[in-house]
Amino acid sequence: MDSNMELRIVRLEAQLRRWRMLTALALVAVAMLVLAAAGPLGAQQPSDDQFIRQVPAHKLAAHDFTLLGQDGRPHGHLFMKGDDPVLELYGAKGEVIWSAPPKTGFRPAQDNH
Repeated sequence: MDSNMELRIVRLEAQLRRWRMLTALALVAVAMLVLAAAGPLGAQQPSDDQFIRQVPAHKLAAHDFTLLGQDGRPHGHLFMKGDDPVLELYGAKGEVIWSAPPKTGFRPAQDNH
């Protein structure tokens, strides 16, 4: 073979190696960007809808309900004491500031309809 031809082949092989390396680096960079955009290890970012499930219900029943503030502390409590419903509202220090029924001994009138 001609030395000129050998020189051209050596240059083409070196150029081909450079292009392969650049292509591999570009693919790695694109893969990293895709994984970074998807979140940690490709995990789906949580949305508010995943934590609050809205289900149609004709009836909501529980033994007690607690009203929580943005700080996570209870600010109110609706519960049953024996056969009597009780609603308590709490102050900033956690003390009861209002209660229903008040402790007067009165009961609401019964509806006989």
